[in-house]
Amino acid sequence: MNTFIIMWNPAAPGLDYSKYKEWFYDPLEAGIHVALTDWKKAHAGDRVFMVSAGNQGRGGRGNGIVLSGYFISDPYKVDYEFLDKKEVYCADVQPDYMFDTKRVQTLSDDVLAENLPGFDWKHGPSGKVLDKAVASKLEELWAQYLLANADSLQNGRKWRTAQDVFKKGQTIALYQLHGQGDIIGVTAEFFGEGLDVVHFEIPYYGIPMTELPEMAGRDTILSVPNFSVEITSLRKAFRVKDDNGVVARLRKDYTGIDGMKRLYEFVKKAGCLYDEIDVLD
Repeated sequence: MNTFIIMWNPAAPGLDYSKYKEWFYDPLEAGIHVALTDWKKAHAGDRVFMVSAGNQGRGGRGNGIVLSGYFISDPYKVDYEFLDKKEVYCADVQPDYMFDTKRVQTLSDDVLAENLPGFDWKHGPSGKVLDKAVASKLEELWAQYLLANADSLQNGRKWRTAQDVFKKGQTIALYQLHGQGDIIGVTAEFFGEGLDVVHFEIPYYGIPMTELPEMAGRDTILSVPNFSVEITSLRKAFRVKDDNGVVARLRKDYTGIDGMKRLYEFVKKAGCLYDEIDVLD
């Protein structure tokens, strides 16, 4: 798994502060995606951190990590006309923590620069892979910060985290495949004592998978059937204590098309498979 750093200027026209607020208030539905420099090294399941370090006040108040999460798609090409038709590769992101640094102080770029001098936390570059040794230290530093602020993190009025949303919706996006302007993907959604792993189509909700129009990679993703898993059995198979452990394991080992195949084979062998779903509701 690679770790990518996205440097964000809140005054930039492509992603200004108002656009970030749309992400912030509905992180699972807003369609978060980021541009990548090292896009050839990116894959669904890779780790991502976004650092606020705008031209106004680099190294100043409010700058630091505003988002941590995971890629839920492989890179795909986007043509931006305002960049003189330059090809840009993006990947979709599902956050696990998000912060509004105009309201609260997150892990600042000053602290990052002091503890992790192997990367320029105040100026970039953006969309590049972080050295694995630095990435490992960043995860430790981030975990320490989250633990130290655990009480504040439970207050959704001050902090906004995807964890808050999961408690309500319990939906995890594991993969998204882009083609011809449409999206096919896979979600894992908690229901009672089980977990539905279901393919979704946009804008083809409710259409049998066999009747979807042709899209690049469709046959590959459909090689994994829709299925349900018993949560109690999955907890035992993953050797975790609760649903949060299940979520962490899904993100770590079973994102992307290949990850979905491994998950399906795993639950069959572990005796967790509950049933298979032929058509979406």
